[in-house]
Amino acid sequence: ALVIENVRRVLGFELMCACQGLDLRKLAPGRALRRVYARVRRDVAFAPVDRAFGVDLAAIERLMRTDDVLEAAGALR
Repeated sequence: ALVIENVRRVLGFELMCACQGLDLRKLAPGRALRRVYARVRRDVAFAPVDRAFGVDLAAIERLMRTDDVLEAAGALR
């Protein structure tokens, strides 16, 4: 259970960073990932400046405990 929780945390952090990277480079996600990006951004806002990310990390961890990202990615099939 601890390994699963750690993997979920790392994947959530990576997803949060990917969304931030898209925004920083002013890129739009591809059609297949738009729903995933939009779902993440509902809980974790773009950070235009460096700041503490504790609240964002908690939000992405909560999100990763749901099926919301998988449901958003359902269009990828």
